[in-house]
Amino acid sequence: MKQATFYIGADNETGKVDKAKIVELVSIYFAGSTIIPATGIWRGEVEESVVLIVGHDNTDDFLRVFARTLCEELGQYSVGLSDGTNFELITLKD
Repeated sequence: MKQATFYIGADNETGKVDKAKIVELVSIYFAGSTIIPATGIWRGEVEESVVLIVGHDNTDDFLRVFARTLCEELGQYSVGLSDGTNFELITLKD
């Protein structure tokens, strides 16, 4: 099993993180996860954020699709995705 970490900032409209929506989405795609409250900085602005850690046996493409789903459902321009070695910003446009 591998680990993936998603970095999720506040909704671009409300300035809040919808943790209930994250729980709903992650429960569909992963057996277990951890959500850690955090403070993020995006383009010099401090915002409410969460770090979502999941254990998985999925492909990188699957993780990117899930990250895009998070963007769409949570009102994000992008979501960070790391496998512990590499980091990338996933956007709806990718």
